[in-house]
Amino acid sequence: MFKKVIGIIGLHLILTIAWANDNQGPPIEILDAKAKNLPAYFPFKAVTKYKFNPILSPELRSPNSFEAHGAFNPAVIKKDGMFYMFYRTQDVNSVSRISLALSKDGINFMKYGGAVIKPTEDYELPGGCEDPRIMQVGDTYYLTYTGYNNRPEKEHTPTCLAISKDLISWTKIGPILPAKSTAILEQKINGRYWAYFGDTDIWAAYSPDMIHWTMVPEPVLKPRSGMWDDSLVESGPPPIMTDYGILLIHNGNLSEDRAREKGKIFHRDQVRDYATGWALFDKNDPTHVIARDTEPFLTVTDPFDVYGQVSDVVFTEGMVMVDNKAYLYYGGGDTVVNLAIGDPVW
Repeated sequence: MFKKVIGIIGLHLILTIAWANDNQGPPIEILDAKAKNLPAYFPFKAVTKYKFNPILSPELRSPNSFEAHGAFNPAVIKKDGMFYMFYRTQDVNSVSRISLALSKDGINFMKYGGAVIKPTEDYELPGGCEDPRIMQVGDTYYLTYTGYNNRPEKEHTPTCLAISKDLISWTKIGPILPAKSTAILEQKINGRYWAYFGDTDIWAAYSPDMIHWTMVPEPVLKPRSGMWDDSLVESGPPPIMTDYGILLIHNGNLSEDRAREKGKIFHRDQVRDYATGWALFDKNDPTHVIARDTEPFLTVTDPFDVYGQVSDVVFTEGMVMVDNKAYLYYGGGDTVVNLAIGDPVW
């Protein structure tokens, strides 16, 4: 049993489905009638954290290690039966690099060795190379990452691009967008590639060639007052095209005041509360959001989410489909790599 509440706000149709049985999923905020037939569980019937998390941890034994402070925020892609994980490492000076780990099953990873992308350019120094996302077009792999530099505030965390044919050797293209956290859709729409980026609001940009990008003039996704993402929204893994629209998994954070109130319940000082949720965009207009979640599907629950370099963080950047399951790879506490497994309904 369920009830539907329909109201008109401006030109938007708001359809909220309040399910009597919690097992049928949280309500979905429908912003356009195009999304009215979304499955109740969309996008996942269930998401379960892997019971043996973390699946990758930093090398803590040596203070001189390039990952002495963290190995986290991974991008993952599968090629010829092998999972390639590109993860952010951080040394004792808080300089970040992007390193590689390999796996045959997507769970048990072996570190490949040193960093595959190191900070060498002025747009990456002094902070380094952070938070990769990866996707493939044809026989070329595209890896976006954040360059952390000393430029003025609006330019100090640009999205940078590196390309590869073999996932081992990478060629840096340089900055492509002025802000961080860029996730690119593999398919072209009306002859253009589309990307979502930004770490307060989420913006969109389009390109004919993956290298030269044009921003749209206004954000396409914003934080929502009183919701789980009322402080910020930030792109997660590369978006995917579904029958229902473009699914963008994104991260969000609670405002400090609300996080502190939540922390009082557990008798501790809490200033943030990162989680992962989703938004759905029109498959023909990537700037038009047609549905959003009302609750995140991945939250801070485990000690390695709560405690770390940065407390109370789950931050999802990788997703790979494995036997009709979605393997979701996320950073915990800005320190380790964790896995959650979702049952998709798209």
